[in-house]
Amino acid sequence: VGAAPDRVPVLYDDAAMESQEMLAHLRWMMQKHGLKQDMFLIGGPGPERRRLAMRFCQLLGLETEFLCITRDTTEADLKLRREIVNGTVMYTDQSPVRASIHGRVLIVEGIEKAERNVLPTLNNLLENREMALDD
Repeated sequence: VGAAPDRVPVLYDDAAMESQEMLAHLRWMMQKHGLKQDMFLIGGPGPERRRLAMRFCQLLGLETEFLCITRDTTEADLKLRREIVNGTVMYTDQSPVRASIHGRVLIVEGIEKAERNVLPTLNNLLENREMALDD
C-alpha cells in the first residue's frame, strides 16, 4: 500500500465477485497488470465494471482515483478545479492529474457520455499518458 491507504478500495469481496465469470475477468486483469498494459472494461449498464475494477485494486492494494464523466464534463474538469477556501482562491488537482502524479489507478466511468471537445484530452491521457496543463 502506498502513501494514501485510504485510496485503496475495501469491502469489495462479496460472494458475487467470486463467480467463475468474475474470477476469469480478474485473472485476465492480473495478466494485463503483470504485463504493465492498460485495461478498458466494456459492458452493459450497471455497477459490475466498477465493482470488478475496485475488487482488482483491493486485491493488489492499488490506490484509486475515480472520474465520472457526464455530458457536462469539460476539458477543464479533467485538470483543475477552482475553489474558494476561507476567502482565498485555490486550485485543486482533479482525479486524472492526481492519478498521474501519485501513480494511482484511474477508474473512468461514463466515457461514452463525453462530449467531442473532451475526447482529445481523454484520448491523449489514456493512450499517451500525457495531459497539457495550464500554467
